Amino acid sequence: MTESTTDGNQSSRKAWWRRLAPTAGTMVALSLLLAATTIRIADPGWLQTARVLTFDLYQRLSPRPITESPVIVVDIDEKSLAALGQWPWPRSLIGALIDKLGANGVKVVGFDSFFPEYDRMSPAIVAETFESLDAEARKSLQALPSNESIMAEAMRKTKTVVGQVALHTPLPENRQATKIHSPFRAERGGDPRPFLARYRSLVANVPELEEAAAGHGFFSIGAESDGKVRRVPLLAIAGKDIRPALTVEMLRAVFGNNTLISRRNAAGMTAVQIQIRREFGGGSFILPTDAQGRIWVHFAKPDVYNTAGNTGRLYISASDILTGQVPKSRLDGKFAIVGASAAGLVDIRETPVANRMPGVEVHANLLESIFTAETAYTLAVQQRVKELSGDGVDGRTAMRQAIADIDKASFFLRYPNYANSAEMFMAIVAGIILMILVPRLGPLWTLVGLMIAGGTLAGISWYLYKSHLLLFDVTYPGATVVALYAVLTFSNYARETAEKRRVRSAFGQYLSPALVEQLAEHPEQLTLGGETKSMTILFCDVQGFTSISETYKADPQGLTVLINRLLTPLSDAILSRNGTIDKYMGDCIMAFWNAPMSVPDHEIQACNSALAMLTELDTLNVARKAEAEEAGVAYQPLAVGIGLNTGDCVVGNMGSAQRFDYSVLGDAVNLSARLEGQSREYGMSIIIGEETAAKTANDFALLELDRIAVKGKTEAVTIYGLLGDKAYRNSEEFHALARENSAMLDAYRAQDWDIADRLADECVALDNATSDFYALYKSRIAAFRQVPPAADWDGVFIATTK
Repeated sequence: MTESTTDGNQSSRKAWWRRLAPTAGTMVALSLLLAATTIRIADPGWLQTARVLTFDLYQRLSPRPITESPVIVVDIDEKSLAALGQWPWPRSLIGALIDKLGANGVKVVGFDSFFPEYDRMSPAIVAETFESLDAEARKSLQALPSNESIMAEAMRKTKTVVGQVALHTPLPENRQATKIHSPFRAERGGDPRPFLARYRSLVANVPELEEAAAGHGFFSIGAESDGKVRRVPLLAIAGKDIRPALTVEMLRAVFGNNTLISRRNAAGMTAVQIQIRREFGGGSFILPTDAQGRIWVHFAKPDVYNTAGNTGRLYISASDILTGQVPKSRLDGKFAIVGASAAGLVDIRETPVANRMPGVEVHANLLESIFTAETAYTLAVQQRVKELSGDGVDGRTAMRQAIADIDKASFFLRYPNYANSAEMFMAIVAGIILMILVPRLGPLWTLVGLMIAGGTLAGISWYLYKSHLLLFDVTYPGATVVALYAVLTFSNYARETAEKRRVRSAFGQYLSPALVEQLAEHPEQLTLGGETKSMTILFCDVQGFTSISETYKADPQGLTVLINRLLTPLSDAILSRNGTIDKYMGDCIMAFWNAPMSVPDHEIQACNSALAMLTELDTLNVARKAEAEEAGVAYQPLAVGIGLNTGDCVVGNMGSAQRFDYSVLGDAVNLSARLEGQSREYGMSIIIGEETAAKTANDFALLELDRIAVKGKTEAVTIYGLLGDKAYRNSEEFHALARENSAMLDAYRAQDWDIADRLADECVALDNATSDFYALYKSRIAAFRQVPPAADWDGVFIATTK
């Protein structure tokens, strides 16, 4: 080798190292940026806490200004307990309190408490409790009205909203569910249920109070992961129904009709709408929410309670109201929430503006912030109308234009659904800018720019809160940029250090092959995840495969050839009809439709595939029979069972961070597998679930088989046999079979065993009837004749095998 050649190779190595060092740093930064974006999408609890702590700081620095609002808290305070006795008070006394509030012009009374049990001080209950009473005294007490009826009468005269408790546990045995229908009856943009908070049960009040109430709202306040209350759900799912919160019901009771409306978009809930009655000017209350149907509470400074003379802005002692010491002007036109501040009764909550705040004050702050927003919106509309009128626009047109121009949500404290996307976008853009600037300008000048940009970002966030009540998180993009800056700065430092050491050592001493391989593969870009879609799932399994396998003990290679020979045409039948093969499990095939590519008619395609698989199987059996006869060996036909089911599933890349597959999960998948397992039991080659049947009933010959609760499920489903295509469905022979089969099932479920048995025999005699299926019913009928089913039997068969 010549000297010039050696020098050329060294120069080439130097140039390559200079290109690699910044590339490695950039790749690490990109990986970090990708990881930060992934974390933001996942939005774990610790990140949410960091974000809302910034919002807490804003509320502490600048709480909602205190203005005139029609909200008061009727306080069960220490003074009231001393004057009127321990809580709970007799319902008659609470009724007197409602009467007093109504007489002083209160528009609505809401209870931040509930009354699930009957008052032990009601005359009739007292009469039963005290055994020493003589008969005349007992009779006199029993003749008196109950305390609940007295309270209910007061509630009918003054609009009252009773509180209900939402529980994450089943309804206790000594509690009763409400019989009042939810006022939620309309939705815009789609079903809100996937996004709302869920509770298993709702504890109601005694029926007399439930029926007399003008509204019914849950007062359960959900806290954030750190225990603070920042958002309050306006709607939640309790049991099976969507129920409104206490504050929503108070507004509806006064201003609205009997309907609540939800609004949502693809990202989740956006608002709850209360239609305003015409007598109040029409229109609606639009209460903006986050994606989960929660509203941000814009807190004012904490109020004082247990004060002499009721000097706080919210709290008024209940005893002072009952004794007439509160002037009517303090109560007239108010929304009164009855709650407690007394020790032992108070529901203490931690909020952004106070470490200890009674729960009733949270509700009051929510109502206040709603009225403050409505007032500001009304003033803004009036100002806009004035401007338009000055430009010559007529009054009615100006009002419509003003309402269209001004977004009511902008007057509420809010963290809109698009904010997380904006924050991620800002972090990504800032990260890319850093990756460009740091290697070129150096860490020092980049740090100066970073500090200026960070201060500007914090100022914008504060401005959006102060001027527009818009919450914008600076912690996530700020932390991401700082982390990227640290990585890139270190990368620059490492590159410069390597450049200095390069001349003293050989290149290979400083480049780890393992690290190169890691960067080349970019494993951090492979993320796990999935989406929920309506899909049709197919399971296909060879029946009697064990006995077939035994004939190949001496020729395992032959068994492999047979399996491949079977699975190839069956797979082709699936793939040629837009299906996706999920996996092969020995002699079993699992496939699905409508992912990864959408298949609008996936139920029909799946049914066509199942029928085509039987056709392919028949062709294979004909060929195998001819081969067996030619070879002079015993022929054993192949038979398969197929289960089809449709439902919502999660589909996507699933597995570990090191290895994952594109697969599907969900209850619909499990049911499809169970249906395949029942195919031998029912003597049917193809069994489909009721959701698949509902979408394909007009295109295929479907025969109802049974109502069955498969193993592992408690709910019954109706299953069907797929007998043929549309041509066979329209044939007279299928219509005859379907009629007779339906009559047989009706007689069977009516426990008319003789008729059902006779009809089963008649069905067997029809063309294309499956004798094994009707033999199954005849055996059940014989068993039920010996041991009749239970009195509450509904015809559902409980499967004990998979």
